[in-house]
Amino acid sequence: MPTRKSLFFVILALVTLFMLWLLSDQRQKAGARSEYYTNVLTQAPCVASICPGYIGRQQAKENLSNTIGLKRVVDNGGAPVSFTFTSHEVPVRGGGALIFTIDSHDNFDIVDWIYLRIPGLSLDTAFGALGEPDQFLFLSGCGFGGRVHSRLLYPSRGVEIVIDYATRSPTSQGLGKNTPISSINYFSSAKTMEHLLQSLRQDIIDSAAFDLLPSVTEADLIDEIRPWPGLDASPTPTADYCPR
Repeated sequence: MPTRKSLFFVILALVTLFMLWLLSDQRQKAGARSEYYTNVLTQAPCVASICPGYIGRQQAKENLSNTIGLKRVVDNGGAPVSFTFTSHEVPVRGGGALIFTIDSHDNFDIVDWIYLRIPGLSLDTAFGALGEPDQFLFLSGCGFGGRVHSRLLYPSRGVEIVIDYATRSPTSQGLGKNTPISSINYFSSAKTMEHLLQSLRQDIIDSAAFDLLPSVTEADLIDEIRPWPGLDASPTPTADYCPR
């Protein structure tokens, strides 16, 4: 008859085996997710053969609907047409939107830029698909608490990675392979500066999260763009905007 001590070791062994199986399963799923997102990003700056400057809203929606790995294509009129990522092999999250601008007939029929949101996507996975950027902007600030905001730029390709999160010590934050990404944007490379000026005003200048002095302009932020030093350098914010 088994003793209490032997039963304890049997149960411990079973629990250990289960935890090892669970850890292995999680690693396999994480690897499959990373591969899925890599396949999405290697198409940059396009999604479902749709690139910034594409003309034709109806055809764009059909492309999205007919593309494996995309679902829930939603068009409520106006600028955006949104979509969701999906996979039969592994749970994936996130999605994106085509942002249209008006044509000569005042119809939202030209893709101005493309927005992707992939929760849990790390810099390591993004760089595996896109390579490392040419330039970066990395700011710390404070409004409703400390915050950092970074743009990793590929100007010749019309691609940017956006990183934005709250932290208690913004000036000491560094970018590393596990840094989470907020979004990835595609736009016409010829409109890089136009896109930056518009998005920096919306995300930083007019944002209560940074609470900037009225004298700070988009041009001041643009002046903080630096050559990318490499991920191994663990870049930290180049400018602190906590003036109050």
